[in-house]
Amino acid sequence: MIESASNARWLYHSPVYSDVEAKMRRFLVDLGNADKIIGVQMCITIKNKLFL
Repeated sequence: MIESASNARWLYHSPVYSDVEAKMRRFLVDLGNADKIIGVQMCITIKNKLFL
């Protein structure tokens, strides 16, 4: 399993299901740590599974 990005208190810690999701989490953490964004809310469901 791919590890989620760290050092983000505002990021919901859930399992990472793909390389794309892991890269997106790292990108969002970097933006958040640089005070470029406050936060993002995103929800994707596929076959009754919740992603990100």
